[in-house]
Amino acid sequence: MDSKAMEFLEKMYLEFSQRFEQIDKRFEQIDRRFEQIDRRFEQIDKRFEQIDKRFEQIDEHFNKLEGEVQDNREEIKKLEEKLTSQHDMTREELKKEISYVYTEARDIDKKVDSISKDVKFIKHKEFQNEQELFELKDQLKVIK
Repeated sequence: MDSKAMEFLEKMYLEFSQRFEQIDKRFEQIDRRFEQIDRRFEQIDKRFEQIDKRFEQIDEHFNKLEGEVQDNREEIKKLEEKLTSQHDMTREELKKEISYVYTEARDIDKKVDSISKDVKFIKHKEFQNEQELFELKDQLKVIK
């Protein structure tokens, strides 16, 4: 072979080598981006697990509150029966009983307010997570 053909072949070899190196670098960058995306998905999964646990806690709390409300209703009913059967109950005793029931009702209202705030917070966090998922999906579309 003559030297021009050899030079041409060497030049082509160098160009191909450089292009393959560039392609390898781009694949490495893409791999790193996918690793980052995988880590973000794992974080989002963890957040969803936390949210699920929080919802379970809220459900348990609501169930407990429902039980307390039912108990209070039963107690009110007992008090009403007691009042009808015992006309001789003094005014002070009656005030104490009613005060106790209202105090319990206020405590339940406070608990319900607290749960309502927790639900709003969880909804807010869920919305943020959905936004992050949307952004990640857009990033995946750009990469593809």
